[in-house]
Amino acid sequence: MDLTLQESSQNLYEKGEFMEGFHVKDADPFEEWMHRLRDQMQDKMTEHLQTSLDTYMKQGKLDDAKALCYRLLKIDEFDEVIYRKLMELYALDRKFNRCIEIYQQLSETLDQELGIEPDVETTRLFEKNYERAYSCKKDRS
Repeated sequence: MDLTLQESSQNLYEKGEFMEGFHVKDADPFEEWMHRLRDQMQDKMTEHLQTSLDTYMKQGKLDDAKALCYRLLKIDEFDEVIYRKLMELYALDRKFNRCIEIYQQLSETLDQELGIEPDVETTRLFEKNYERAYSCKKDRS
């Protein structure tokens, strides 16, 4: 699917979930079907967003890629892969302090909501960016 078509489908999805707010009294099979279809559509939308994100990253469109990361995090606020990509994008802009803030936000969310810490790969990326932020600060002194 080309990027323009993906963007169009993404914009359509953002108008609301499939049949959002629609309920039929005493129609459990219909409700189950609707929820299954809604989940499938969300999965497809997430797949499109991730494909677009990868394309933007390859093209060096950092601002567009960041915007897609934030859209993906609205769908799944616990997706560490997206947090890492977002940190990498800010690191490419040499905004290492923003990388640190993103890690701290993730860390708080995971702790408060799930009682866990970020995984090893995410923590390594944080530490790398922390060292880079300190190195930049030291160079300015």
